[in-house]
Amino acid sequence: MMVNYVVLAAGRGSRMGGSLPKSLYKIAGFSLLELALARPQECDFAYSTFAVIAPDFDIKPFDSFGAKFTIQQEPLGTGNAALCASRVINAESDVTLITYVDTPLLSPKTLNKLVDMCNSGQYDCVVCGFDGGTYQANLTYGRLDVRNGDLKRVIEYVDCKEEEKITLPCNSGIMAINTKKFLSFIDSLETHLVHGGTEYYLTDIVGLLHQAGSRSGVLFGSAEEFMGINTPKELLLCGNILQERLVEKFLSMGVCFERSDSVFLSYDAQISNGVVIGGGVQIGRNVVIGRNVVIGAGCVLENVTLLDGVALEPYSVVKNSSLGPDSVIKSFSYLDGLHADRDISVGPFARIRPNTHLKSSVKVGNFVEIKNSSLDVGVKIGHLSYIGDARISQDVNIGAGVVTCNYDGFQKHATTIGKKSFIGAGSMLVAPLELGDDVVIGAGTVVTENIASGDLFLSRPKPTLISGGGLKYKKDKSTKPATS
Repeated sequence: MMVNYVVLAAGRGSRMGGSLPKSLYKIAGFSLLELALARPQECDFAYSTFAVIAPDFDIKPFDSFGAKFTIQQEPLGTGNAALCASRVINAESDVTLITYVDTPLLSPKTLNKLVDMCNSGQYDCVVCGFDGGTYQANLTYGRLDVRNGDLKRVIEYVDCKEEEKITLPCNSGIMAINTKKFLSFIDSLETHLVHGGTEYYLTDIVGLLHQAGSRSGVLFGSAEEFMGINTPKELLLCGNILQERLVEKFLSMGVCFERSDSVFLSYDAQISNGVVIGGGVQIGRNVVIGRNVVIGAGCVLENVTLLDGVALEPYSVVKNSSLGPDSVIKSFSYLDGLHADRDISVGPFARIRPNTHLKSSVKVGNFVEIKNSSLDVGVKIGHLSYIGDARISQDVNIGAGVVTCNYDGFQKHATTIGKKSFIGAGSMLVAPLELGDDVVIGAGTVVTENIASGDLFLSRPKPTLISGGGLKYKKDKSTKPATS
């Protein structure tokens, strides 16, 4: 069985109050259109994807979904949008499945049932419906005229009688229809006057099928699943529901949340068992978390892989990085573009910038900044240092306040430090520079020339001691008039 999977996504979203098209608003880290285009990947049927968009919509960010896009030139209703889709879909497909970009809670399980029901031979068209419960009378969805189990017609809300609003089930708009029947009847839709304009209703196709002797049915589901988004409040509500679903999924897999109500999870998050997630954590797109990872309160993750046993202390930010097993990131550190091997330690208050590689057992302390550098096994940088464009070999110890002076005002230069070297506190390493193995640089030294392996280098001036000089200096200063 082959399915034409169609997403109607040309809505302007004027009731959202912003300048974005409705399909670009996000929940769980993904735009509504991304969620809609990804949905059939979890379904059981073979499919081709088609999306109907507005004329000025940029489709380049969605190339990876392999969808064929077609333009609805004017906003003439769902029937006209479906007509636009009919010009590009595969006429040989068994079923055409028509969905909407603003129903992000729609499940693949429901779509599987809908397609199977339509393809069973019993019905040529199946529509998803629901009971609005206590809110039924106030819901502005169309109503389904179901008699003896068959759907005879769909009544638009504006055309419903008061009794029908209360007694008839609601129409979600989601529809599966025999492709040949769809192509035969879609051109027969008539116009309706709506708010002073003209629209075509896709729902009219049900009545046309009934008049032609074809049967239509209803697949009932929950009101929550078919909830549409037209306002920021509805966007927030759907987003909260999706977050609750994601939390429930991970709880069932052995993930622990300290405060699930304040955690944000991206739809594509991959989290293994034994993970503990603190309150206020934000897990963005493309995050993979291994087993027994601990993520402290307020951490932010985006495009990150954390292998087993990693610990992130509270309020750390990690982006575009991968951390090896048993690594520890201490509080208030900001990591962007780090590749770390196992058992490294960073922070607190450290900043790691792009293209940085920390090999096993590297220790980076507080107020250290590193960018575009490689630190080999066992390197230690305790505190208050800047390392840029450097290649540092194993077991090097770098003291407090060391700076690799990598920029001459015009271009960057590299620093290379050999294994087991010691760089004393407050030293300035002026690149381009190469230090051999087992080099010792005394504290407070400015290094401007290459140093051979095994050498000791100092550049301090000869110290001067003036007996009683401190008291004399203070006395002289105190007798001079103050200047403004």
